[in-house]
Amino acid sequence: MQLVVPPSGVLPCPHLHTQPTNKVMVLLGKLLFEDNAEYGYGMYIGVKKIRQQLVELALKQLKLLLAN
Repeated sequence: MQLVVPPSGVLPCPHLHTQPTNKVMVLLGKLLFEDNAEYGYGMYIGVKKIRQQLVELALKQLKLLLAN
């Protein structure tokens, strides 16, 4: 299947049933950026929490080894 770009250079947006305007494209761009940023921030928070738990577990095990 080959994608055919019209002479205007703007692909139709079937969900809107019209050609997207610059405002729509800017809005979509902002929404996609926000979703991506929220996903990335969530991944950062998750990794940070896992690292903290690993440090706590390692310190707990170290204390147990030194106590014996």
